[in-house]
Amino acid sequence: MGVGRGRLLRGEDDVGVAVVRGEVAAPESAGGRLSGVRLADASVVPRTALVVAPRFTARDEVLHSLGLEPVAQEMHGAVIGSTGPADPTGATAVAGVWVAGNVTTLQAEVISAAAAGLTTPAAVNGDLIAEDTRAAVAASRARRAA
Repeated sequence: MGVGRGRLLRGEDDVGVAVVRGEVAAPESAGGRLSGVRLADASVVPRTALVVAPRFTARDEVLHSLGLEPVAQEMHGAVIGSTGPADPTGATAVAGVWVAGNVTTLQAEVISAAAAGLTTPAAVNGDLIAEDTRAAVAASRARRAA
């Protein structure tokens, strides 16, 4: 992203906040306090406060070991991190691998992650019951055919 300067607007009104776009290379300090930020282009923007957007990233070494590739998650056109791809029940594209909580939804708080901790096991249980049922039906058909 190139360095640019602008003003934060609400409609046509200037809300008094300068917007500086660019990659922050390092914070600058003086007297043990934040004094600015050095951008990648080596320019320094004086600051007494700084807002930084976090980037949440799923532990992709675990996902890779399970045969899953993390996907970028966007919010308002900006990538905010990566997640383990899954359907709403936590089922992934890899048979037998289920995920839950904020590995699938980055903005999940404790209560949402806990809810996924109930939803996903219920789906896993349903999947196991369906598998047992398929096996029982196949065994019954094999006995009848014999």
